[in-house]
Amino acid sequence: MKTSVHNYSNKKCPDRIFGKIKKIGANWKWTIIDKIREEMTGFNDDQKYKHLRKRGEQPAIVLILESPHSNEFNSSGKPIAPAMGVSGQNIYKYFCDIINGASSGNKQTANNLNALVSFLNNNAGKEICVYIVNSVQYQCSLGIKPICHIIKESNWVDEWFAGPDFDERCNILNKEAFFINLCTSGVFVPMKEMVKERLNALGITDNYCEGPHPSSWNRLKKIEFK
Repeated sequence: MKTSVHNYSNKKCPDRIFGKIKKIGANWKWTIIDKIREEMTGFNDDQKYKHLRKRGEQPAIVLILESPHSNEFNSSGKPIAPAMGVSGQNIYKYFCDIINGASSGNKQTANNLNALVSFLNNNAGKEICVYIVNSVQYQCSLGIKPICHIIKESNWVDEWFAGPDFDERCNILNKEAFFINLCTSGVFVPMKEMVKERLNALGITDNYCEGPHPSSWNRLKKIEFK
């Protein structure tokens, strides 16, 4: 199999707001998308775009991934934002359907978790910021395509145990927030389970659920948070 390296970087890709959602009528909908994602979402004329930097006092849903890949950096190695490839496209396309428990064509989505339903109901009159947070902010895959899992996961483990960076970022966000663990399960390293254990140790239990990695959402017949 031929491999190549794209947009390799040794810089951190900071956490960033993806967009904001609000309950309009019976359903949650995107109200604003970070302007940096305008091209990724297809320059949708019906979508409102704005540079989103600060959360302020708004509630938040925090989507946790494992680490950025080549799409999250430009050709000079400068970080752009988390989830700038297929994962970001799928979050934009399917996330609201999942939390609404609505079907999208032949795609079945489900949100039967009482804690998440309760969080959404409690904030039905507010805009909610949707954050993308990588558990490790470095490019563990080293820009290699296709991804070599043993390289990616070995680097992820090294960074995961390097310090309290993830804990500090979660503690800052953990104010009127709900965390959704969307990390891959891992081939050699149980990344999803390790992230869950760390969040539990931080006291993030009642405001927690998990689901499949968003890069797979367009391929799955059913997407479920549980």
